[in-house]
Amino acid sequence: MKWLNNIFKKDNSANSASRLALSDLDAWLDHRAENPEFEKKISDIYAKIGYVAVDLAADIKALRCASPKESAPSRLLNAGLAAKEALIVQMKGISEKLVPPPATDVSSAAEYHSRIVKGLGNTVLKFGMAQNYVAALFPDQAEKLKSDLNRTSHLLVELNETVDKRQSELMDINASKRLGDEVVDKVRQIGELKKKLQDSEKKLVDLLDLATKAQSDLKVLESSEKGRRTKALKEMLDIKLIELTKIETEMVELVFPLTKALARLVKQGSSDRLELRNRKAFELLISSPQEVVDRDISDTLLELRSKVDLLGLKDKKRDKIVEHLDRLIEDQPLETLKAKHSEITEVAKGLMEKLSESSQEMTRLEETLNQTSQQIEMTKVGMHQNMKSLSTMEELVSRSETELKARVEKIASRPIALDMEG
Repeated sequence: MKWLNNIFKKDNSANSASRLALSDLDAWLDHRAENPEFEKKISDIYAKIGYVAVDLAADIKALRCASPKESAPSRLLNAGLAAKEALIVQMKGISEKLVPPPATDVSSAAEYHSRIVKGLGNTVLKFGMAQNYVAALFPDQAEKLKSDLNRTSHLLVELNETVDKRQSELMDINASKRLGDEVVDKVRQIGELKKKLQDSEKKLVDLLDLATKAQSDLKVLESSEKGRRTKALKEMLDIKLIELTKIETEMVELVFPLTKALARLVKQGSSDRLELRNRKAFELLISSPQEVVDRDISDTLLELRSKVDLLGLKDKKRDKIVEHLDRLIEDQPLETLKAKHSEITEVAKGLMEKLSESSQEMTRLEETLNQTSQQIEMTKVGMHQNMKSLSTMEELVSRSETELKARVEKIASRPIALDMEG
């Protein structure tokens, strides 16, 4: 029993509550579930019922041997004798039911109590009048049987109260076990959440240090000769890209008046109504004129000019398209823009190569800074969620702890201080 003595740890002060570690709760409850006093009390009640059973058997025998009053009327005599036999059978049945079970656990005692109460109930329902006839003819014996039944009833009340009390105690013990398991699980989850938060806090500090270093290195690099050169290359490249966009816009504007004619030409070419030499170039003129190969522009425009009359255009529309086509063919503005576009594209490509080589370290630092910033935000979100979960879990544990403490104190019948860390 040394282990049980270690479960309760008392402070030195006289008024302090006994301390019970949460880890010892199950063992303590198991010990409370073992109640020798209950079994002894059940055994005592069984013994008392056994004495009643002996007396009942003797009184049944006495009733069987008893003779009725000689002065009894014949009708009462006949009814009384018949009732006597029936009552003897019923009392014998009850006497047999009074034999207690060998087990003294709460389930056996409850079943035993139920069986006797049912037997007594049947006796009251079936033989109320019969008992009156027997009492009229055999008053002494009837009184003794009545006394036996009253004694049995009193013992059954005591048995029922004892069983009910024990069942209530066991229900409290089982409920406390379940609640204790829930608290243990929640305490475990709280520990895991705190560990996650500690890890996240450490990770956040490391990420912030990494971001600070990357930002510092980036500033140093940007202010260096290499950084200034990289910045200049980027500015030059941005200018060239703007020029390319402007040229592409101008080419689109030049092709726009031909859009309807081009669409009809491509459509008819798709249905084999026309044979097109420059189908791909026609499609590019509609979507991306800057991608048409230089040498194909004039040939494509000439083919379109030769097939305008086959497109079913209205005269006014046809005349405008022909006029615009003639200008494009004669002045060659598309070829000029395309050549300029190709030239600037080559320059931009060269700048990109130089910029890529020059900005490798800067790009790496920027990517590191960007990725680190994303990780910082994700870590903060995760920490916020874990803190909310921790707060909710701690609130649940607090409520459960209060309920568990009340249950344990009820079982122990004295103040108990629960050690949640133990």
